[in-house]
Amino acid sequence: MRQQELFSLRWTDINFSESVLSVRKVVTENNIGARRLKDPKTILSRRAILLSPSAIERLKQRRERMLLEGHDSEFVFPETNGEILPKSNFVRDTWHKFRKQAGIPETVVFHDLRHTRQPATGTVNSP
Repeated sequence: MRQQELFSLRWTDINFSESVLSVRKVVTENNIGARRLKDPKTILSRRAILLSPSAIERLKQRRERMLLEGHDSEFVFPETNGEILPKSNFVRDTWHKFRKQAGIPETVVFHDLRHTRQPATGTVNSP
């Protein structure tokens, strides 16, 4: 998924019983940091992604942990105040640390992860 899709992902976009995540919105951020949700640019960007059992389990664990910590945000990956996560905060606070811990070279940007192979999960286009 693209960053704009991940940051707009809401719990209501995940069907846990069917193991499907629906990409319905993207986040846009202007030059002063204001963020808003909007529809994806193309019909093909609006899609359903089949999730593995381990991905569903991790998402359930994330939701439980958020609720235990008192974070009842509609977003799966929110800012600490529950609002849409700013791209700059993610890059600075999460991506750089994760990349370094995982031994990923500095030349790899988050978007590059979209071009790596994954085990069969599949993608199903939404109507």
